[in-house]
Amino acid sequence: MVIGELRYRFIVQKQPESIERSKFSYVLSPDDNEMELIVPKIAVRTKVLANIDPNKENEYDEILSNKAAHAFGSSFPGEKGLIYLFGHSTNSIFNKDFFNPVFYSVKNLEAGDQIALLYKGKVYVYKVDEKMVVNADDFTAIKASQGEEKLVLQTCWPPGTSWKRLLIIARPIT
Repeated sequence: MVIGELRYRFIVQKQPESIERSKFSYVLSPDDNEMELIVPKIAVRTKVLANIDPNKENEYDEILSNKAAHAFGSSFPGEKGLIYLFGHSTNSIFNKDFFNPVFYSVKNLEAGDQIALLYKGKVYVYKVDEKMVVNADDFTAIKASQGEEKLVLQTCWPPGTSWKRLLIIARPIT
């Protein structure tokens, strides 16, 4: 975790924090069943595999080793409702790859930070509204998004445990 923190503080923090739509000129293959998540502030750029059941650990565990997952039944960018993405902050304190987990640096996001999703050839930009830590079985914030487009990034909290969940909640920039 020390390497992850040093990487963020000395390399990532110097990156631009805004998203310029013109920078994203390529498109994922329509056959990929994927989207891409880009968070400039924390230097995250990762594929997101769509329609993964968050209740089936054996299904999502391999996916989360190198990308993020879009929860089955949640909305997609540009649709009303909750877009629910989840990823590892790290899957173990002792994991040899602990310094490169997809969502480790999500904890550094704050209100106003930008997040982009590339989906079906379009760039969707969101602004972080809130960050919260909830119990692992608390779905109140997730269920409260009926009728409006909202993006939620979820990871375990604190990193290396599964005690709680860190939620980053963002709304589209219009």
